[in-house]
Amino acid sequence: MSPDIRIARVDDAAMLAALARETFIDTYAAFNTAQDMNLHLERSYAPDIQRREIADVSMLTIVAANSDGLAGFAQGHFSKAPPCLANLQPAPQRPWEILRFYVHRDAHGKGVAQRLMQQVLQQAGELAADAVWLSVWSRNPRAQAFYRKCGFVNVGDTTFTLGQDVQHDFVMTRPLPTSAAG
Repeated sequence: MSPDIRIARVDDAAMLAALARETFIDTYAAFNTAQDMNLHLERSYAPDIQRREIADVSMLTIVAANSDGLAGFAQGHFSKAPPCLANLQPAPQRPWEILRFYVHRDAHGKGVAQRLMQQVLQQAGELAADAVWLSVWSRNPRAQAFYRKCGFVNVGDTTFTLGQDVQHDFVMTRPLPTSAAG
């Protein structure tokens, strides 16, 4: 059965924290120290942190839920965009950031990520965003390929601190159609 793509509820917090930890470990543990991974996981993916983020009206959390729990999630919000977005023509006026986008390994190749991204883009458009942007680790070609398939293009670079390790990310963006942005 295909997961239901919906807005997260506060009672999803524990499942969301568990999924976030598992998918983050799956994606990055082989390339990073245990110390840096543990620091990041503790700062980002505890149930109480997820509960606060779900309840935060300035943040949007979308989940792919099925009878077994959660198969994926995305979190985003309006935030200060990196300088490379200001250089675009036209420069986005209301850029919306995808902070996190993860799908459980068992759901890879089953269309869950595409459906989740469609919902993210729809919700961002309903919030009057005119572009969506994200940063993706420069050493994650699978994610980069997925984002390109979804219409994102690389427009610059930024850094991401994992624990204490400063890493190189690419900034990717895609415009939202005027009709979707309000």
